Amino acid sequence: MVFDDIANFTDEEIQMILNETDRKHWEVGLKGGSKELQDRIFGVVGEEEAPAMKKGMDYSGPTKMSKVEYVQITIVQKVLQLEQDGKLEIPREKDPFV
Repeated sequence: MVFDDIANFTDEEIQMILNETDRKHWEVGLKGGSKELQDRIFGVVGEEEAPAMKKGMDYSGPTKMSKVEYVQITIVQKVLQLEQDGKLEIPREKDPFV
């Protein structure tokens, strides 16, 4: 699983992930995220919070890619922990050879 895979979760699962992680981390992590993931996150957080998150992304200025990747890994680790705890299931492609 990689950070952009979060776009494949349902809105409810994304909301759970957001609730379990720091919003400031999202402002950093989304700088290196796909447009699809950004759109999904901004859609889930809603019309009130999305502009604040976008502003946070813009006003924080340039961010080292190492920091972006670190934050993304932190969020992915939380998703993996949620799966391990039985709170969500990570969507996986079926193996065509099975």
